[in-house]
Amino acid sequence: EVVLDRATDAIAELRRIPRPDTVRVEELSDGSTRIRFRRRDGTEAVLVEGEFWHVMMPPLQDDLRGTSPILVDGREAVAVAIALQQYANRLFTNDATPPYIFTMDGNFKGSEDKKNWLTAWRRWTTGRNRHQPGIAEYGMKPH
Repeated sequence: EVVLDRATDAIAELRRIPRPDTVRVEELSDGSTRIRFRRRDGTEAVLVEGEFWHVMMPPLQDDLRGTSPILVDGREAVAVAIALQQYANRLFTNDATPPYIFTMDGNFKGSEDKKNWLTAWRRWTTGRNRHQPGIAEYGMKPH
């Protein structure tokens, strides 16, 4: 927003519009532009050409609007950083150990036996037992 010095009619100050995502750029019938936006207090403001300085950042959306590298590229960079942090948390929760499976020649007697074996294995390989050697029963082989 351009603030003029009333005495000299010169530009005294440029104020950044608080929330650029609320700005609507409109083309008037005479070819000039105006903007509408919401101020922090929720009121709508309308500025006509000469009362604002609009810098369109490429790539342009149309003849009136550019894109915001902060809102577009920044949003993407933050999303990637969050995804990376979540992945790293999962990886290091498992001591950066890739997943593995066990194979065996036979089968468990039932689903309860399989559940008991998995519970015992998890208990054996976590907490104070982490990094301790284990014994794979029932002819199990890790892969």
